[in-house]
Amino acid sequence: MDENFKPDEELYRAVYPIEIQPMFWKENGGISSAAFYDPKGLSVSRAGNRKVNDILNTMQRCFVGHIVSFTYSQCKQIKAVVKYLPRYNKYHCEVHGSVEDKLLSDLQRKILARSVKILT
Repeated sequence: MDENFKPDEELYRAVYPIEIQPMFWKENGGISSAAFYDPKGLSVSRAGNRKVNDILNTMQRCFVGHIVSFTYSQCKQIKAVVKYLPRYNKYHCEVHGSVEDKLLSDLQRKILARSVKILT
């Protein structure tokens, strides 16, 4: 695995449930853009040719909450930068707002929140 992503490659993120972090959820059950606010870079796990069930099982063992996904091409559409950073986990990546800024902009976060799939 390397820093090359397929356009349709899924990126997965754990989002705290409403009981722990109500600001991450809308009243209609959708994801709030606040779930994608991270000044250190948005931590995600790339698919890396794994089966979705394997990814979900692994993430649910490590994280509390719901798992959401979006694609590499969705990141490119909002001009976000996806970096492959396998520090502790060979699937770990970060989504940055730009080359210069790790934080996604308000608009980038809003568009991403509208386009994610809630998987669990």
